[in-house]
Amino acid sequence: MKKSLLFVAAMFAAVCANAQGTWNAVPSTAAVDDVVVPAGTPTEVATSEIQNAKVVLVDGGANWTVKSDPTAAETFVVDGKTFSKAYIQGGTNGVDGSLDKAGSTSAHVEFTPAVAGKVYVAAKYGKNKKIWTAKVPQSVIDAEELDYADMSAYATNVWGQYITADGGLNAEQTVTDADVYAALAYDVEPGNTYFFWVSGSKIMLCGLAFDTNGAGISNAVAEKANVNAPIYNLAGQRVNANFKGIAIQNGKKFVNVK
Repeated sequence: MKKSLLFVAAMFAAVCANAQGTWNAVPSTAAVDDVVVPAGTPTEVATSEIQNAKVVLVDGGANWTVKSDPTAAETFVVDGKTFSKAYIQGGTNGVDGSLDKAGSTSAHVEFTPAVAGKVYVAAKYGKNKKIWTAKVPQSVIDAEELDYADMSAYATNVWGQYITADGGLNAEQTVTDADVYAALAYDVEPGNTYFFWVSGSKIMLCGLAFDTNGAGISNAVAEKANVNAPIYNLAGQRVNANFKGIAIQNGKKFVNVK
């Protein structure tokens, strides 16, 4: 009986893992200057729209507010995902390779996936601004060892680059006449939190999307993981070795019947 229930649980988890989610940052009922996230308060957003991940907006020095009228905003489409051009923005500029702006935490997005996939960060990207993403292991966050002043130890391939006219990235600035609406996509893995920010500005954030790259039953590996590695449940929460059910360790799902 237990094995049957576990198989059903694995099937259900696989269906959930295949779910896709798209979140537009500005509600249709919002007005310009509405506060979305208060200053200094890390706030989880997109809880209904984005499955299998936690999205947190942070600004240590100022509010995240609505900066454009959603009723008048056009839309743009990237990889079949539709985003509004209405956006929200923090008040504290990002810094090259750092999240510390004169003692305050810069406006940024924190994305923590429970399964592997691809995240899309949709925004109005300034033509003169650099884009940064840091990949920080959960063990570093749990140990409170993360130094916001220097994030270079966690640099990804989205590190200090400029937006291109077609929404790609380039080490040199190529766009000179206008800002670009784009949804930058990069791969993410469980057991990490991804920090995304723009230097010399605040993120003009339109929304996010998350694809799970077809993660499903084929990824539900029924084997015992390395007991020395952290274990997480499907909500991305760290659990101990006595946890029963579908768990994630070393980026792989398994059924723990211990």
